[in-house]
Amino acid sequence: MPYFESNRSKLYYRTIGSGPPVVLISGLAAHHRSWGLQFIDLKKWFKLIAIDNRGVGKSDGRTEELTIEDMASDIDALLTMVGVEKVHLIGSSMGGMIAVEYASINSKRISSLILSSLPIQKPSGPLETFVSDLNLALQNGCPESFFKTLASYLFTSDFLRDEQFGIMADFFAKSPGDYCPETIFWQLHAIRKWLGSKKLEKRCECPCLIVSGSEDKLVPPETTVEAAFRIFPHATRKIIQGAGHAVHIEKSKEFNKIVCDFLWDQ
Repeated sequence: MPYFESNRSKLYYRTIGSGPPVVLISGLAAHHRSWGLQFIDLKKWFKLIAIDNRGVGKSDGRTEELTIEDMASDIDALLTMVGVEKVHLIGSSMGGMIAVEYASINSKRISSLILSSLPIQKPSGPLETFVSDLNLALQNGCPESFFKTLASYLFTSDFLRDEQFGIMADFFAKSPGDYCPETIFWQLHAIRKWLGSKKLEKRCECPCLIVSGSEDKLVPPETTVEAAFRIFPHATRKIIQGAGHAVHIEKSKEFNKIVCDFLWDQ
């Protein structure tokens, strides 16, 4: 199985397709399979490289503090392992934070950034409630309770009703072994710490696509447009109607087309 070493940890990655290299970085609690609907379409034109973040899926567990900076350094180790000099990065939510952090320290290796549902503001309002609710679910020690709470924030109610919760098993926790409460706790801590820092006060000059769902309860697009263009002055902004926070899953066809159109222009 394909693994690489980073900071004394053994991390899993998967490659599929051929063409310009694109690294897919998952969000909170999600493993590489959360990009399954992108594998189907994007592999026709791009070499996709997806990673299981530390302590998630098939990567080594982690019971001490995690940081966004740690996970950004893992991307560097991955690119070195697969022999890629320059890459497009696609990150969802926390994965977008990792992508931005990596771009800030190694912009020469970035062809472009695609940031899906990127939290931009400091933890407050819906995001603060989200963190509190997930921490409470973690304390209860019940995986079903945790993933049900997570799903209520990631997807619209219409999507969840149609999917009947099965989407979480497919893309977030295939088996109990995929679920590590300590890792999720530290991921939540990493998100709050990074957003509370001044990381997003710096301008990012990379070509950038920012994708949002119109029904995103965590990062409402109407509250982030001004901040997004202040940080990413050359960004292309797309809002997908009827989608929640996990827009790349809920509206995968629209998301994939937007991503392809953007990448073909780079």
